[in-house]
Amino acid sequence: MKKLVLLLGIILYLVSCKVEEPKFANQSTFLEAETTTIELTEEDIRIWSTTGPGVLAIYFWAPWHGPSRMYASRFEKVAEWYTNEECYFGKINFEDIDQQIRTKYGVNEMPTTFIIKQNEIVAKAVGIIEESTLKALVNQYKATATKRTSPD
Repeated sequence: MKKLVLLLGIILYLVSCKVEEPKFANQSTFLEAETTTIELTEEDIRIWSTTGPGVLAIYFWAPWHGPSRMYASRFEKVAEWYTNEECYFGKINFEDIDQQIRTKYGVNEMPTTFIIKQNEIVAKAVGIIEESTLKALVNQYKATATKRTSPD
């Protein structure tokens, strides 16, 4: 067992030292940006849910859905308060995902916001939520980092 743990540690170290191509379309932009909200695809969310680093705040939206469009500016405003060391922010177009993903995440209404940490959904909010509520959710689960005093 100790040998297996040591071997896994060595492999993880070697993999972390290696420069890799992005695992999903927006990853390089997503991981390099100080703070941002990135449009994720169905494949991106599948990959992120199994190998993504850190905490992810995402919401499902649709371009034709008025409340989703209203919520977008609120979500992006909150994203400005955090660095990617604390929490990544992404959005998923409801029209671009299949029924399996909708069922997995239980998305029946929009916008629907999730906080994902260590490959688990730790929080879910349906509908337009206040900035203070979204900040409270992010603060509860974010990686340890210093909170900004104001967005840049």
